[in-house]
Amino acid sequence: MLGSLLIEEDDNSFLSSQWLGKKDQHGKTHLFKYSNSPDGRSFVLITTDLQSIRFHAPSPEDIPAVPWEVDHPFLLTTQDLIREQFSDEPMEQVEGLVEKIRVMTEERWDEVQLLIEVEDEVKVAYMRMDDFAWRFTLNELPSGQSISFLTRHLLHPLTVLIATDRSIPLPPSSLTPAESSSRLISDPEIMRAIRRATSKPKPPSHARSSSQQIPSSSNGIEGSPTPRKPPPKRVRKATPTPQSSSSMPPSSPPKLRPTSSIPPESSPPPPPPAYSSSQHPKSKIDQSSSPSAGSAMDFKPPTQRTKREREQEEEELFEKRKKDLQKKMDKGGVGKLGRRRLAR
Repeated sequence: MLGSLLIEEDDNSFLSSQWLGKKDQHGKTHLFKYSNSPDGRSFVLITTDLQSIRFHAPSPEDIPAVPWEVDHPFLLTTQDLIREQFSDEPMEQVEGLVEKIRVMTEERWDEVQLLIEVEDEVKVAYMRMDDFAWRFTLNELPSGQSISFLTRHLLHPLTVLIATDRSIPLPPSSLTPAESSSRLISDPEIMRAIRRATSKPKPPSHARSSSQQIPSSSNGIEGSPTPRKPPPKRVRKATPTPQSSSSMPPSSPPKLRPTSSIPPESSPPPPPPAYSSSQHPKSKIDQSSSPSAGSAMDFKPPTQRTKREREQEEEELFEKRKKDLQKKMDKGGVGKLGRRRLAR
């Protein structure tokens, strides 16, 4: 480390370390990378919120004094820990503290509590794990080196990951991370994916919004942008009126009834058949429903008569049967009923 710059050796040491994410007391996420020095007597911590990059790289001689530099509640437990468990020999104490910091960042990061504060216009990070805490003063990295660092340690790995996932050939390894990242990002497929990710969603069209306001019918599918058309109405066909009672079809096709109320001229209807005294009259339903009521020779084709004429004919037939039956009853009749009346 030279002043406020990262030397190439420190930059290379971060290639083998992973990014760590942690939220501070305000809920803001910070990314961290940690690397020990080769001799184990110092370390480098770098952090970014993707707006600026800051780092902490103390010299071995400055490490033992950190817990006593400021009066902070986090550091009280660390002071007690140093008195009880660490040697008074300075280098041994430095190695022990660096090892504690390494365990905190590399092995027990999920248990770490993070505080980001500003002290005397200097940004400071406090990290605590159980009874051990540490204070990291953060120096801002210049913008020129910040872009190079993010390209090498964040942007280039992400572009390689996307290209591998989409089976896009990788550039030669001899290229710098910046050039390799530029070639991968300029790939048409990756550029289309970036455009889709960064473009704003289009607002719904007026036609679509108006169709969504129309309530869907009961037959429509929920969530459908347009309602279904209602099913066509079925037209019921008029059922033909039943013709005169007979089980056999007419010998000639039926004629259409005239629309006029005056019936057409036709031959007078045949007289009803006469019944003998031994025969009983049958109802109209029996004659119309029974196929054996008469033979085919007795079939009379239907004539074109009005409803009024048919009703009048039925009434006359009924009155005639009633009179015939009354005459028989007056004379004594036949059968058991007639004999009973004669006996009286």
